[in-house]
Amino acid sequence: MAILEGHEAVLIAKVDPPGGFRLATWIGKRMELHCTGLGKALISHMSEQELDRLLKDRGLSRHNENTLGSVRKLREDLARTVKRGYTIDDEEDEIGLRCLGVPVLDARGNAVAAISLAGDTAQITSETVEILACQARQTAASIASMLGPNPS
Repeated sequence: MAILEGHEAVLIAKVDPPGGFRLATWIGKRMELHCTGLGKALISHMSEQELDRLLKDRGLSRHNENTLGSVRKLREDLARTVKRGYTIDDEEDEIGLRCLGVPVLDARGNAVAAISLAGDTAQITSETVEILACQARQTAASIASMLGPNPS
């Protein structure tokens, strides 16, 4: 789970899977917004003005050949995220790794946090992505329900 702090996603909680596979992440790790599942989930519900300001201030640094390098492509990806309820980091941050990100929305529809599932490309495949995304969306909705209504 991550929150938005400034121009980065900051990891605030993490659960490692049983077994040997471990990602190089830790509580407090800062991640870019345009090329990570958590980051894209956090910015997916931003207004156009907020997103424009963020992109102007931060830009789109390249991590590898899969990183989204244009504002147009990022906006298209974010529109797909809103439509289907999750985003995919398909080796955009790190080659060999995929991440599904889901926003945790408050009562006003703002992304107040994001959760993700991460694994290597053998674990998160075209066959498993919908099942994993469904579980992640259910978890995000459960977390959001605990937030309660926004005060007037």
